[in-house]
Amino acid sequence: MPALQEGAYNIQEWIMSRRLAGPRPTYLGVITGNLSSSIAVGRTEKITGGYEVKIGTNVVYAAIHEFGFKGPIDIKSFIRGTSRVSAHTRKMNMPARPFMRPGLEDKENQRFVLDRLQKRIEEAVNKQ
Repeated sequence: MPALQEGAYNIQEWIMSRRLAGPRPTYLGVITGNLSSSIAVGRTEKITGGYEVKIGTNVVYAAIHEFGFKGPIDIKSFIRGTSRVSAHTRKMNMPARPFMRPGLEDKENQRFVLDRLQKRIEEAVNKQ
């Protein structure tokens, strides 16, 4: 497994265990498991000037949790119990509760990735 990929899987596990599974409101906490199970690691790819591996989610509400949101939202009409609630606009103020960025900013995670890269370089040099 490429070193960057190995590092990305380590960060993925860190995010899932240390940011999504903790108590609210500091952490998101797991309610349905949808967000946690959506954290995915892409393949290591060569790009201009180096290599990259992406870690992310395709869950629509993830960005609201990561960055927060303040503003109006449109609510469609719906049924609550036996009453119909009309469509309306509501003000929302949700503070950011980042879960992805802390995994990338964590010094231990950064050290893990660098250690893996160094190990792979040493293995390649020693083969020669």
